[in-house]
Amino acid sequence: MLRIGVKLPPLITQLGEFVADVSALEAAGADSIWLDAAAEPRVEWFIELGTLVAVTRRVGLGLIASPPASDELTAALDAIHALSGGRGLGAHRSGSMLQVAAGRWPAGDAESWAEDEAGKDRAAWRQVLQHHSISGRAGLVVAWDPRIVDLLRNSDAEDDRSDLLISTG
Repeated sequence: MLRIGVKLPPLITQLGEFVADVSALEAAGADSIWLDAAAEPRVEWFIELGTLVAVTRRVGLGLIASPPASDELTAALDAIHALSGGRGLGAHRSGSMLQVAAGRWPAGDAESWAEDEAGKDRAAWRQVLQHHSISGRAGLVVAWDPRIVDLLRNSDAEDDRSDLLISTG
């Protein structure tokens, strides 16, 4: 089964909303939550990572980097892995694919994941999932979107808007 990860925006502006979004993602069934560490390290990353460790219990917590990972990022990933009870994940970009492994940055036994868009509606979401399942990916990372919680919870539901037909006659 294809695992789903969500990549959070690069900078949070409201901590309360960030905690609510992360909690909702975990409750909706996301398998992992990611921060994109491709840019220059910022102090905010470490606050965000600490918050992720503190408010989640089940999801994998990861950093996505473009090789080579800095010593600072490797230390952050090691700390996440230790503090979260082994839920730390690291990923290197390799073209459009991610090589993902638990703990330190991926070595030889990494899984292949893809990055993609969630799509404009549930039908598009199901097509994205089917495409990556068929291609043999272990997981899919999508960028944060307010719709992603609903897509995770209700991916099999049809977009039924008969209520609009009834209300307009």
